[in-house]
Amino acid sequence: MLRNGIFISYAEPDLKWVTTLQTFLRPYTRDEKMEVIGPGAIQAGLSREQQVVAKLQQCRVVILLVSPEYLANDDIIKKDLPAIIKEQQTGELIVFPIAVSHSAYSMVGINQFPSPHDLDQPLDVMDKPERQKVLLQITNRIVNAMGINALGNMFKIIDDFVPRQQAFIEDREPDPVPPVFSAIAKQEEEKIELKNNGNYVFETITAAEFDSLDKDSKILIRTYETTMTYLFERWVELQPQSYSKDPQVRQDARDEMSVLRRDLCQQLNAILDLLHRMHKYLDDHYHHVRHICSI
Repeated sequence: MLRNGIFISYAEPDLKWVTTLQTFLRPYTRDEKMEVIGPGAIQAGLSREQQVVAKLQQCRVVILLVSPEYLANDDIIKKDLPAIIKEQQTGELIVFPIAVSHSAYSMVGINQFPSPHDLDQPLDVMDKPERQKVLLQITNRIVNAMGINALGNMFKIIDDFVPRQQAFIEDREPDPVPPVFSAIAKQEEEKIELKNNGNYVFETITAAEFDSLDKDSKILIRTYETTMTYLFERWVELQPQSYSKDPQVRQDARDEMSVLRRDLCQQLNAILDLLHRMHKYLDDHYHHVRHICSI
C-alpha cells in the first residue's frame, strides 16, 4: 500500500494547533498531494481501533500533539497510542511528538519517540516569532521524513521486482521462495540502512540528508514512488495471466508487461541515479538490478 498521509493525533481542546500545523504544511500538501489526516478522521459509531489502524497504514508520519488534555484522554492513551506504537515498530511509520503545552508526557512513554523540538519548551509558551520558527523546523522534519519513507518504499518495490523480472525474461513462473540478495535496504524510522548478508551497514541514507536536495528533487522522489507503485501493482496483477494456457491471454499479458517493465526500469534507474548524485554508492545487488533492466 502506498503511504502518503500524515496522521495528527490530538485532543479536541487542541484543535487550534491542528489547524496551525495544517497551515504550515499546506505548501507541501498543495503541491505534492500529501493527505493530512486530522479533524473528522474518526467517525462515531464505528470501531475506533479499526479506524485508527486503517488510517495509520495509509500514513508515513504520525504527529502527537501533546498536552494535559491529550494525556487525560483515555481513548487516545489506551486505544490510539498502543496502535501507533505497534505500527511504528514495523519501521515504516515515523512518530513525532510535539508539545503544545507543559504536560507529564514521560508518564506514558511519549519521550521514547524522537521529537523535532524540545518537549520541555511547548509551543504555547513561545512568543509568535519563536513559535513560527519552531513550526518551520517541525514542518521541514516532517517533509524529510516523508521523503525517506517514499525512498524506503521504492527500495521494497525494486527488491520485489527483481526476481519477478528475471522470471519474466526466462518465461517462467517466479520462484515461490524469495531470493537472498547480496544487500538489502531497510527503513528504520528516519533512515534507510543498506546491509550486506553479514548485517554490515555499508551505506546509510538519513532524512536529514534530504535537506541537501532542492524542492524539485524532493517532489520528484515522491513522483517516482507513486509511478513505480502503480506500475508494479499492474505488473503483479498481470503476472498470473502471463503463463496462462490460453495463448492469446498469455501473449496479451506479456505484451503489456513488456511495456510496464520498460517504464518500471526507467523509473528505477532514475531513482538510483538520483541517489548516486547524493553520493550514495550501492552494493552489487543494485548494480545487478540495472543490468537486468538492460536485458
